[in-house]
Amino acid sequence: MNDEESASLTAAEAEARFRALAELVPDLLWRTDAHGSPDWYNQRWYDYTGQTPAEAVADGWLQALHPADRGPSMSRYQQALAEGSTLRQEHRIRSASGEYRWFQIRSKPVRDAQGRISQWVGAATDIHERHLAEDARQARADAALRASEEQFRLFVTASSDTLYRMSPDWQQLLYMDGQHFQSAAPTPSSTWAEQYSFADDRATIAAAVATAIASKQVFELEHRVVQGDGRVAWVYSRAVPVLDEQGEIVEWFGAATDISARKQAEAELQALTASLEQQVAERTQALRASRDVLQSIYDTTLVGMTVLEAVRGADGTVLDFRMASVNQELTRESGRTDLVGKLYAEEFPGVRASGLLDQMREVVETGVPQQLEYFYPYEDRNQWYSASFVRLGDGLVTTTLNISARKQTEAESQRLAEENLHLRLTQQQARIEAVLTAQEEERRRIAESLHNGVGQLLYAVKLQFDQLGLAPALKAVPELAAMQRQATGLLSDAIRQARTLSHELTPGIVADFGLAAALHDICHKLKSPGLYWQCLVHLDEEYPVPEHLQVAAYRLAQELTQNVIKHAHATQATLEVETLPGWLVLRAEDNGRGFDPAAPSAGIGLPSLRNRVALLGGSVRLEAAPGRGTRVQVRVPL
Repeated sequence: MNDEESASLTAAEAEARFRALAELVPDLLWRTDAHGSPDWYNQRWYDYTGQTPAEAVADGWLQALHPADRGPSMSRYQQALAEGSTLRQEHRIRSASGEYRWFQIRSKPVRDAQGRISQWVGAATDIHERHLAEDARQARADAALRASEEQFRLFVTASSDTLYRMSPDWQQLLYMDGQHFQSAAPTPSSTWAEQYSFADDRATIAAAVATAIASKQVFELEHRVVQGDGRVAWVYSRAVPVLDEQGEIVEWFGAATDISARKQAEAELQALTASLEQQVAERTQALRASRDVLQSIYDTTLVGMTVLEAVRGADGTVLDFRMASVNQELTRESGRTDLVGKLYAEEFPGVRASGLLDQMREVVETGVPQQLEYFYPYEDRNQWYSASFVRLGDGLVTTTLNISARKQTEAESQRLAEENLHLRLTQQQARIEAVLTAQEEERRRIAESLHNGVGQLLYAVKLQFDQLGLAPALKAVPELAAMQRQATGLLSDAIRQARTLSHELTPGIVADFGLAAALHDICHKLKSPGLYWQCLVHLDEEYPVPEHLQVAAYRLAQELTQNVIKHAHATQATLEVETLPGWLVLRAEDNGRGFDPAAPSAGIGLPSLRNRVALLGGSVRLEAAPGRGTRVQVRVPL
């Protein structure tokens, strides 16, 4: 027997011994090549799974696993193959009877002399009974936990405190019952600090929590919280750590008691104590300093000041005031150094005549301060003063400031303002008169051209046509005779219109008969069977209308009435003119079709009217509506 045969025999014996031992153990055993492909199972595998060797090849073993375990087990198996590491996992394997039992899986690589993986061997140990026992223990633990939680819930219901549970590191609020004091947190929250704790206290809370976690001791702290309605309250919070068997913190159970009333009482007591101490200190300081400060103000102010004590009669009526104190400014203003102790009205009798004494009495009786400015012509003073009276005990503190210089400045400023206004009005009046004069001069020129130029030319043409009508030849042709008569009629109409326009452009009636007659003339000429005009003129002689404004008013009346005739389609209309203090008012009203002032095409003719009135410094008010007529009011300053 050579060495090769000896080595082959030794390997065969080892394989035989391995297979014999594999059949003796109760575990399910298998072997795979270096790539994880199975090449051998022990008989125990075939007996338990009911698989045949043909069914178990390749990934047949995977079919014996519970469907829910196949994916995770295969993933972990492939990871172990890739890493060349020992595999440990638990999954369920189906028996030949169809029952699934839990097994603990261990698979380990076998390496050759060079350290390369030559094969894998694995074993599955039945741990089903242990797994069931663990499930039973977990079920009992869950039941105990539920019972504990039910006890905790009952405790929470019976407690008036806010109860809470925190994660081991306090990063999450696991549960909180606010008991109507704080908003509940039935689900875990990682923003509990921002949601419930007061911003200024968060650093203090975090420090106390860190200390409690590090020491695994009770957390205790008084701090502020934000309630559900946004109000800030004080709580005494206490939490104990729950430790596992290894002494590690599992969670924290805590309770927070509302101590807002106690804190408020403590704060009020502290504030009251501090306030009383401060008041005593301030009062002492004030008493020491007030006399010096008041005396300094009293003596340096530019306002005259005096302290008066009421002098009452037998019936309690204030008869006069005794001067208890007088400052240096009042001494200087009055020129008296002997006023202290004397009666106010006796030394200054003008206060009775001016009514100042009555106002001083009123302040003492009502307590309502008064401030006034008055001219004092008594005791040869003739000065303006600003005074104030404030009740002090059964008397007054009065201040007096000579404001004569200011009053003189105000009067001068008023005079200059009035002169400036008069100058501006005069200049504006001159500009208006110049514009109106220029307009009337232009109208006169146009009227003269119409009358002496166009009018005369039309009249000459009419005479020629009249002579043409006498010609025998024209009479012989009836058509031409008819055309001659028609042309003559048109020329007569043109001559009349030229005369009318010339008359309207040069309203001599205003200069000859006055504004009232001119306005009545407008209404008279515009009357027709389809339109009745009512003319109302009320010119008060107390408020005379300047000549240039009479012409302007006549022109405005013409424009108002022409707008009615052209656009209103009315049957009745009124033209009203009156003078009021400082104003000349024109109104034109009709019962026509009206219009919408807001419409883009509304108010035809109104821009011209507004421009004329604006030139005169006046205003136009328009009231109109479709189907409800139109009312226009023009106000021009006299």
